[in-house]
Amino acid sequence: MIAWFTTFYARNHTFLLQAFFIALITDQLFFKEETIPKRIGKSLEAFLLSLNTSMIMTVFLYQKLTPLLSLNTLSDFFLATGLILLTLIPVIFLYQRLINKKPSVAVFTYCQFVIAAEISSLLANQNWQWDFFTIILTLCLYFLFKKEIRYISQEQTVITEDSRFFWSTVLCMILVVAQAEFPRMFLDGSNSAVPTPIAYVVSFLAIISCIMYVIFMKYNIFSVTRYESYLKKYDDDPLTGAKSLHYFMEHYEESLRQFGESQSLSIFYSSLVNLHDYNLTNGYQDGSNLLKVIYQKLQSRFPKALIARSGSHFIGIVASQEEEKFTKIVQEVAAYNTGESLLFKVGLAPFKPSRHLLRRKRNTKLLHGLDQANSALNSIKLTNASIGYYNDQLAKADEIRVHVLSKIDQACSANWLKIYYQPLIDIQTMKLAECEALSRWIDPKYGFLSPDKFIPALEANREVYKVDCHVLEGYGQDAEFLREKNKEIFPISFNISRTDLEACDIYQKIENTVARYGLSHDQVHIEITESALNDNSQAMVEAVQHFHDLGYQVWMDDFGSGYSSLNVLKDYHFDVIKIDMVFLRKFDDRSKTIVRNICRMAKELGIRTVCEGVETQEQFDFLKEAGCNLAQGFLFSPPVPLDELYKKMAPYL
Repeated sequence: MIAWFTTFYARNHTFLLQAFFIALITDQLFFKEETIPKRIGKSLEAFLLSLNTSMIMTVFLYQKLTPLLSLNTLSDFFLATGLILLTLIPVIFLYQRLINKKPSVAVFTYCQFVIAAEISSLLANQNWQWDFFTIILTLCLYFLFKKEIRYISQEQTVITEDSRFFWSTVLCMILVVAQAEFPRMFLDGSNSAVPTPIAYVVSFLAIISCIMYVIFMKYNIFSVTRYESYLKKYDDDPLTGAKSLHYFMEHYEESLRQFGESQSLSIFYSSLVNLHDYNLTNGYQDGSNLLKVIYQKLQSRFPKALIARSGSHFIGIVASQEEEKFTKIVQEVAAYNTGESLLFKVGLAPFKPSRHLLRRKRNTKLLHGLDQANSALNSIKLTNASIGYYNDQLAKADEIRVHVLSKIDQACSANWLKIYYQPLIDIQTMKLAECEALSRWIDPKYGFLSPDKFIPALEANREVYKVDCHVLEGYGQDAEFLREKNKEIFPISFNISRTDLEACDIYQKIENTVARYGLSHDQVHIEITESALNDNSQAMVEAVQHFHDLGYQVWMDDFGSGYSSLNVLKDYHFDVIKIDMVFLRKFDDRSKTIVRNICRMAKELGIRTVCEGVETQEQFDFLKEAGCNLAQGFLFSPPVPLDELYKKMAPYL
C-alpha cells in the first residue's frame, strides 16, 4: 500500500498540495465564525474531502478495471472521465454536509477547485508547472469568487433558488473534466491515430470554455446581486410606506446610529386587534387607510426609528424614555372605533445592541428581542391593558414554556407528571361518587408546575394529548393497584382538548388504555370544556357522538364560562354539565338564581349537574336545595395524590 501511494504521489502530488489550499479556503469561506478547535477539525475534514481523495479513488479503480477490460483510446477516455465524475459525487455530497450550505453553493465552490486543477493539467508540461499553475489558479478563483460565494451562502437569493444555476455548474464540471482528460491522453508522448495538434486545439478550446464560464458566472452573479441589492434598498411596503421585515433585519443597525451609545432602547411589536372585523364593517379600503394612519403616527412620534410592517403588525426600535408616546397613539387609534372593539396594542422589550458580536449573532439577538416584545404583546391580548412590558416574570414564563415543550416526553416517561384526584361528592347521600383526574407537573428543575404553566403551551403546540393520555394511563395503573388491595375502584372524569382530536387518534388511544387495564366504559368519563366547543362545532358534535357510540359518558366542563352556553346545550348531548366555579365565587342572590335555574333546566333535559368551587357549608346547603347532583371543591378536598385521597375521603366512603 505504501508503495502504491508513493507511485501515485510521484505523478499526482499536485492534488495533495491543492488539498491544503482547499482546506484553507473552505475555512475562510465558511468556518470563520466557529471556535478555533471546530475550525481546525472542519479544516481537516475539508482536506480529506479535496480532489486528492477523489483522484486516489479514481486511480485505484482505474488500475483495477483496465486489466479486466479491452480498451481502445476512446473507451479509455470514457472510463477515465466517468471514474473521475463518479468519485466526485460522494466527495461533493460530503463537502456539502460539512459546510452546511445549499447543494448549489457546495457544487459552485467545488467547481472552482476542479477548474483550477484541470486547467493546470492542460497548461503544464512538467510536474512543477502543474503545481505552480494549480496553486495560482486555485487562489485566483478564490479571490475572484470569494464575495459571490459568501453572498449566495448567507442570503436567500434568486441564484441558489434557481435549479438552472445548480445544473449549469454541474454541466460545466463535467465538460471541464472531459476536456481535460481527452488531450492529456495525447500529450504524454504516446503514439495515436489522432494527431498531436488536435490535442492542442482541444486543450486550447477547453481553456477558452473555462474562461468563458468564469466570466459568465461572475457577470451573472454580479447582475443578480445588484438587482437584489436594489430591491432591498427600496424595499418599502407599497401600502403604508413602512419598510419590510427583510429590510428591517438588514438595515436596523444603520438607524441605531441616531441614538447615543449609552441610550436605553426598546423593541416594540404592535398589533391592531380586531382589524378583520373593522374591515368587514367598514370595507377593506378603510382598513388599509387606518394602517397608513397608524404608520404615519408612529413615524411622527418616533422620527428616528426604522419602522417595518407585517400584516397588521408594526415593529421598530425606539428610545426607552419615549415609550409613553405609545399611549397617545393608542388613544388616537381608539377614535376610529365604530363598535368593532378595535384596539391598538403594543409589546415592549428592552434591547441592548452588541456591536462587537458577529453579524449573524447580532441578528439572532435582534430576533430574540422581537420574540420578547411579541411575548409582552401576547400577555395583554386578553386584558384591558394596551401596552405590555417584557419583565422577569414573562422571561421566567418563556423559560418554563420552552422547557415544557422540550421535556414533555421525558415528563411522561420519568413520571414528572403526577396524577391527582379531586373528589365529587353525591349531594344527597354525602358519599364519594367519583373523582376528577388531574395532572400536576413536579419538575426536577422548576418544582411544582400548575396546569396553567404547561397546558396552554402544549395545547398551542398540539401536544396536550400526551398529558391527557398520561392521565388516563396513570388512572389505569392506580386502578390495578386498588384491585390488588381489594379496594373499590372509583370512576373518574378527565379532560381532553379539542387539539387531541386533530393531533392523534384519541378514540383508539383511550380504548387501548381502557382495555389494557381492564376498566369498564362506565368508569371513564370524558370532559370537554365549553370553550373547545366554539372552534369547530361540527367536528365536536361528531366527537361527542363518537364517544357516546363507544359507550362513554361525555361531560361538559366550565358550563357558563362562555358566551353561548345555551346554544351548546341545544347542539350537543351531554350526560353531565359542570357549572363553572365563577357562580359560587360571587355568591349573591343573582348567582343563586342562575345556578338554581341551570339545575332545574338540566333536570328537565335529563342531564346531571356538578357544581365546581364548593368551599363553604353554606354553598353546599344551597346546592342541595337547588337540586344539584354532585359537588366538587375544597370543602371536601383539593386535588391530591391517590394515597392522600383515601385518607381525606374516609368520612365519605
